[in-house]
Amino acid sequence: MKAVEGIDEDGTQKPLTDEIYRQLMPPEKHGRVRMMSRGVTPTTYFGTRGSSSHCSSSIHIEVLENEMAVMRNKTQEREEERQREIDDMNRQAQQKEDDREREINEMKREAQQKDEGRQRELDDMKRQL
Repeated sequence: MKAVEGIDEDGTQKPLTDEIYRQLMPPEKHGRVRMMSRGVTPTTYFGTRGSSSHCSSSIHIEVLENEMAVMRNKTQEREEERQREIDDMNRQAQQKEDDREREINEMKREAQQKDEGRQRELDDMKRQL
């Protein structure tokens, strides 16, 4: 009945807001943090006893730095993949250019051979006359 009256074990009056909170919220459960998802323990949320917020902050900073490192690695991998694709495209373009150059040179040789053949024929005709 003392809890309902708002009096603690020592017999002193408790503030009304504390009493309302105690009536609405279930009792604490060992190893859990209220309003947090399952798996969150007081140690992971608040840090160890005697540790300052600096420790918790340094852990948070370490987690963020690890996440940044992962993102940097992914970005670098994507950049390397894009560079490989660009290099492949450049190789393909160079191959096409080389093929066209070979075709042009072959056509020139064929045209030159035809010209030489025609010139011989013309020279032969001139001799016969």
